[in-house]
Amino acid sequence: MEKLHHPPPRPRRRPASSFEFLLGLVLGIPILVSLSYLQQQWRTHKPAPLASSEPNHHAPPTDIMNPWPSILPSENLVFTPCYQPLHPSFLCARLSLPMDPSAALTPENKVDIALVLLPATVNTTAPAKPPLLINPGGPGGPGALAALLLAPALQVILGGDQPIIGFDPRGVGESRPLADCWAAKYCPLGEESGGRGSTGGCGLRRRLEWMGAQASYGTVASSGGANTGFLVQGERGVNRMCSAQDNSTEGSGILRFAGTSFVAGDMLAIVDAWGRTVGEEGGKLVYWGFSYGTYLGQVFARMFPERVGRLVLDGVVDAELYETEVWMESLLDTDKVVEWFCRTCVEARRECALYREGDGVEEVERRYLGVVERLEREPVVFTHPMFEFPVMLREEVVRALMFVSLYSPIQRFPPLAELLNALHQEKWETVAGLYSDLEALCNPPVAMFPFNFLVPTDAQRAIMCADKVKPVNLTVSEVQGLYGKLSKYSGFADFWTQLTLVCNGWDIFPPRTNTPTQDGKQVKTNHPLLFMSMTLDPVTPLLAAVKMALKFEDAGLLEVKSVGHATISAASRCSAKIVRDYIVDGKLPPPPVVDGDDYLGGKWTTCEADEKPWRPLGSSQVVSGGPEDFQEASVDEAWAKVRATLERMPRWGTDGDMARMAMKRTGWTPAMEDIFMGWKTGAGVGPMDVDELLRGF
Repeated sequence: MEKLHHPPPRPRRRPASSFEFLLGLVLGIPILVSLSYLQQQWRTHKPAPLASSEPNHHAPPTDIMNPWPSILPSENLVFTPCYQPLHPSFLCARLSLPMDPSAALTPENKVDIALVLLPATVNTTAPAKPPLLINPGGPGGPGALAALLLAPALQVILGGDQPIIGFDPRGVGESRPLADCWAAKYCPLGEESGGRGSTGGCGLRRRLEWMGAQASYGTVASSGGANTGFLVQGERGVNRMCSAQDNSTEGSGILRFAGTSFVAGDMLAIVDAWGRTVGEEGGKLVYWGFSYGTYLGQVFARMFPERVGRLVLDGVVDAELYETEVWMESLLDTDKVVEWFCRTCVEARRECALYREGDGVEEVERRYLGVVERLEREPVVFTHPMFEFPVMLREEVVRALMFVSLYSPIQRFPPLAELLNALHQEKWETVAGLYSDLEALCNPPVAMFPFNFLVPTDAQRAIMCADKVKPVNLTVSEVQGLYGKLSKYSGFADFWTQLTLVCNGWDIFPPRTNTPTQDGKQVKTNHPLLFMSMTLDPVTPLLAAVKMALKFEDAGLLEVKSVGHATISAASRCSAKIVRDYIVDGKLPPPPVVDGDDYLGGKWTTCEADEKPWRPLGSSQVVSGGPEDFQEASVDEAWAKVRATLERMPRWGTDGDMARMAMKRTGWTPAMEDIFMGWKTGAGVGPMDVDELLRGF
């Protein structure tokens, strides 16, 4: 392994027990490092002039790569050039909306929503299209960052005349105030507090120290379940702290008004603000939501059915089950995706590092399980080769690597096989890149923190818990019983049980209104919705997509015959054309046809995928298909960029406090580890253009 060209100062030594935060750095730091590099590299970049079609705009900010401090919030969409090294047409704005929509907008009752717009880049004589709003999932995924990274690729898929807006939901990313229970009021002398609702300063340090302490207890399955009580009480303790902050005079109130119904109202406000900007009232929402974003889309469609334009919902959440006290059935197909990993490894033969000559599926699976069982019997301890502290490698870390890889098989299965093979050979230091010193985030270079989109907050906790139809108050024995039931579905049940624990004891709720997804009535929308799902999805099964599509009149359903979380996980020219035809022309597949409650025994439209692990697009052995006249090469490349970005956004079970078990925001690949550790083969982290940067994601 190459040495750093510019070694950092020797960090303080401490045990590496917190893989909620430390493993999460595998994504968080590379994104921050890469964007801060761009900031430094192009600080003197001169912005391109605004298109004349954008009537409301401010002058460019002083720092084009950190525009938010100089963007004045407004009740209208007033755009400012921003992030132009990434794309010369990017525009940013902050839209001021009431925190509590039932009250007037005041300085005390206000949220400032951060938006990034990529305007139409093609001039046409046709009327301007309404913008496509995107949500990458989460809950708590930063939509503004998603737009910066994938909007140009989406325009390739949908057409250059399609404007695209990514927004940070209230409490998230660059929207203010942040949902942050750890915002510090008092700090030691000389240490910054980070300010109200900020993610920095000693509040961040205290959060990370707590996460490290809690991570030492493992999962509800660790030590035969003996540590469950510590985990239950730990989550209750954090939720009591959140409640105390919400009730204090220093509290912003955002924790009480972060739920999805409020975000749906914000989306309508964005549509209306756009209408005021272009002089068209009563506009319709055009939207593409992934994972949790499908729940947000469903809530919008039920609350404002007459304002639905086009809604693409990809990787469908069962809205009814998500809102209940205990969210079950999400792991129906998880273990089947593990089997698919083993089978495609055998098919790839020597290209899969875990394969041996003559292997069948059972042999590959046994090799993976052998590593898990070895570490379950006796964890391995080694000294970190860079930070020089002891690392304890436990079996749940290996299972977490497998679990998050199930979300994105095309990109993650090959490096996963290499890692598992190294662990099978007892090369334990291979995973050293998953652990870092807390100094890496507590004291980053100043240039990093303008890009605090992915620094830990409590947005996922606040949103998810506010969406429950009733408070979650599970006892230790009830949690153990829940784990037992989930274990019948999947070997990753302990990870999912942790997701339920996050809301245990949460008592911060807004005044209750009717819960729109629980009434059971089919909803007629202004235009039918399009639901999309993989055949095997590790956390949002096809069953949920069929069931939810039937809740909306004339909604179409598309199944992509592959595996992964959301159809974006595997490129399909067939599905790309269907999405484009739907958003551009309103055409969509017919509704699913089922017999009673036999949701999986019905009929609906399907598409083949054009790639699989070890056979990505560009390989001579990919599955052929798709209309030849659909600019296949450019669409393939754009689809890959969208997939690569979404793979590293917060996902169900891989974010928030749950993440110590499932590698929060992980995007582990050898290239990511290289960037994170500064071990870029041959020359350290060197200059790269934007396309190269996005490929690196």
